[in-house]
Amino acid sequence: MRAKTSANLRAGNRGAAGQYALRLQTVSRELEENRQQLEQAETTYKDLLKARDVAVGSARAKIESLKSSISDLKMKKAMAELTEMASGMISNIGGSGDTLDRLQTMVEEERTKAAGRARVARDSMDMSGVQLKEAEQNALADQALADFAAKEGIALEPATGAASSETPVKSMGPQTEKN
Repeated sequence: MRAKTSANLRAGNRGAAGQYALRLQTVSRELEENRQQLEQAETTYKDLLKARDVAVGSARAKIESLKSSISDLKMKKAMAELTEMASGMISNIGGSGDTLDRLQTMVEEERTKAAGRARVARDSMDMSGVQLKEAEQNALADQALADFAAKEGIALEPATGAASSETPVKSMGPQTEKN
């Protein structure tokens, strides 16, 4: 655009040079806005990575704590059974078999509750904000590309769903539609 503006200005085409200069200003402004959006997106991404790392570290610590608690539970359960048998307190009602069954039921209930809490936490994660931000950024990128193409006089191919990294081919002269 700078080259076109300069060429038209030197050739005495002030009207065309003015139009190119206006387009150049708009593109420069949009470029700066896009750079700012990129910086904001990078900051958000880094913050999300930090939050993920903290959550993973916390989950690992809880898992280690649970492993320790389960090992301690198994040891105490075995000690209780041995103590009951050694003391001769085993009877038909409330004997070591019933006590162990109750303990097993309690451990199973706690395990089920913990698994349910994990499912609820996982299902309650709100990814709609992330998806909305991504869609917004894609729409802004598409709009900026359309504005650029319009300003450059380049016909855009219809979007195919995946972003293309190819640079559009510029053409001089009148626009023609492709069918």
